[in-house]
Amino acid sequence: MTAVSQPGLSDSLTPALMRLLFGFQATQIATTLVRLRIDDALAGGSRSVAELAEAVGASGDGLGRLLRAAATLRLVREPARDCFELTELGTGLHANRDLAGFLGGVLYLVHSRLSDAVVSGQPVSRDVLGAPLWEYLSSRPDEQADFHRGMAASARAQTGAIVQTIDLSRFRRIVDVGGGRGKNLSAMLRAAPQANGVLFDQQQVIAGAGELFAAEGLNERVELVEGSFLESVPTGGDLYVLKGVVLNWDDEGARLILRRCAEAAPEGATLLLVESVLPESRESSFLDLFMLVALGGRQRTVKEHQALLHDTGWQFDSVHEVPQPLYVGSLMLMEAHRTANT
Repeated sequence: MTAVSQPGLSDSLTPALMRLLFGFQATQIATTLVRLRIDDALAGGSRSVAELAEAVGASGDGLGRLLRAAATLRLVREPARDCFELTELGTGLHANRDLAGFLGGVLYLVHSRLSDAVVSGQPVSRDVLGAPLWEYLSSRPDEQADFHRGMAASARAQTGAIVQTIDLSRFRRIVDVGGGRGKNLSAMLRAAPQANGVLFDQQQVIAGAGELFAAEGLNERVELVEGSFLESVPTGGDLYVLKGVVLNWDDEGARLILRRCAEAAPEGATLLLVESVLPESRESSFLDLFMLVALGGRQRTVKEHQALLHDTGWQFDSVHEVPQPLYVGSLMLMEAHRTANT
């Protein structure tokens, strides 16, 4: 009797599909190497599982199983039995450990309800975390610190692009709206020695930023202002910066933030909008999907940003494109000026 092959797993479950379906494990393997500081322990070279287990305070059995799985992802290699070392890919993970920890933490959790977000068109952070994302983080300082370290890591290249692309010598008072822990404003002030700055964000976010500015000799040039950009923005700037802020919000929220900036800005002041944008073809990116799941925001095309600016008292002037990883879309530095009628 001849066996009849059945369509299904044997025919369609290819290695490529298996790697895709087990992607949830790949993310957690990589982030566990970071979370337990195994990457740090391997940074000096090959070590045995027993040595690593003692160094990081883990079960030898559990750690060995993790490392063998990490080897299948080419993050580590096993040059001798039960001894491991970082590969080139693992060294890259170590160099970007803040970003890895950021992606494998709370963002990983909220994506477990992606299907619900797609059906409803609304974020699922409250359902997964028990509170909206920003509220959840504000009540958990350690997780908030991890989150902001990851945000800072992902934003470093963007900050470099700003100071290399935009002529900052034109400005005397730079207001960084939603400026986080101050890394962006710090870089801008170092590139613009004639300017003073205002770091504006919520109290729990800017706490500690003064230490950064003091360490860089900038504390006398910076004013820390706490508040909500949904209510008001510090006045009198000749440059207002919104970096990675507008995409966190739906169109109504984005218009409100842009309008608050326009209300605070004198006529002729410049707005610098720094965003990862969608191409006009509207090819999507992973970042756009994340904005839906976590925050209810969205990525937009340059034309959609232009429309938001026009509606809120800003005249679009120019745009500069900066290369960045394809999965997050193109980085655009968009300049506009405050019109007479706001």
